[in-house]
Amino acid sequence: MDKQRQAEAPEDGGVKPRTPSWEPPRGIRFIEFPDRPAQPYAVQWRLEGKRKTKTFPTREKQIKFAKQLAGDVKRDGLAALRLNPDEARQWRQFRVDIGDADLAEVVRIWRRYGGKTSDVTMGDATKAFFTAKEAEGVSTASLGHYRPVLRQFQDVVGNVVCSTIDRTQLEGYLAGLDTDSSETRRTHFKRIRTFFNWLTETRQIVENPCDGWKAPRPALRTITVMPVADGLKLFKESIQAPKARELLGRLALEAFAGMRHETAAQIGADGFDFTTKVITIAASIDKNRKAQFIEHAEKNLWRWLEWSNPKEWSMNRVAYRNAKHAAFVRAKLDHVHNVLRHSAASYHIAKYGDAGKTASMLTHSNLRMLWSNYRGKGGGKANGEAWFQINPPV
Repeated sequence: MDKQRQAEAPEDGGVKPRTPSWEPPRGIRFIEFPDRPAQPYAVQWRLEGKRKTKTFPTREKQIKFAKQLAGDVKRDGLAALRLNPDEARQWRQFRVDIGDADLAEVVRIWRRYGGKTSDVTMGDATKAFFTAKEAEGVSTASLGHYRPVLRQFQDVVGNVVCSTIDRTQLEGYLAGLDTDSSETRRTHFKRIRTFFNWLTETRQIVENPCDGWKAPRPALRTITVMPVADGLKLFKESIQAPKARELLGRLALEAFAGMRHETAAQIGADGFDFTTKVITIAASIDKNRKAQFIEHAEKNLWRWLEWSNPKEWSMNRVAYRNAKHAAFVRAKLDHVHNVLRHSAASYHIAKYGDAGKTASMLTHSNLRMLWSNYRGKGGGKANGEAWFQINPPV
């Protein structure tokens, strides 16, 4: 080796490349190790008087690292040269875990949750969930739908820390339900998602395993519409039944306003304004816990309500449910679930051909679903008009 090359030779025995394609800035230099075929290309720099070396299998990777290092030094100063192997490995794994997420956003979320994950277990979390919902005013009946689902879910996953539950366990739970009903799976999905959404909102978990989790596709609904003749028969056969006026008044709310069974069973005299012809559904008896109003109910419904006299109503939900079932038995008709509400919707669309008008009557928000489900089921305008001409006895 001549004197010039000897002066330029790195301390660790490497050789300076003769024709670099890019010249690094002062303090960083390229060297080569011909006797190391697996990692022949290297970048060297000095940090606190000690030489640091990093080797690469290709010149392209060597140059790429040197450019990155030079840019870091320009931006952050000599602190960028402090490359701790353990910290570097942790940093690389962290970048893999967060993907393309913005670091400032990651820090913001970490600070928002106090930099830690709660260790609340399923058992304690479900107790707190029901206590919180009761305080919000959610009815005992509504919470009763959640209890068996969350209890069954905990039986499957165990009384584990909630933050350890992942998407795989959620999907496995749904797949393992002993049912062929997509509606049942969909119901369980919604109950569990509501629970985990609450855990996220109350900052008991940082990562919600339900985020991006899609509900099972529901089976196509079967819409059963009661023939007009059967509607006449249902009301006629119960004229002499016990508490007939109240029974038929509540049935009329389902049949001619499309009111849900649970709401028709609970609404009282204060829900009807016979002067303005407005029906008010209080939030406490509405499915979505929101006050609703029916302003354009059909004339025959108001005739039934006047004949029924809501001020004298006294049935509770169970009594009305039993009386309603007896009315179908008395008329020898199949008591199909939601048949009166479906009939009201179908005949209303048949009469008016206006999904918005029907949605207003049903206190329904999804016009597209309503139109696709009920259009054509009423059998034409004449049928629609005949349904809303079923009147109380004179």
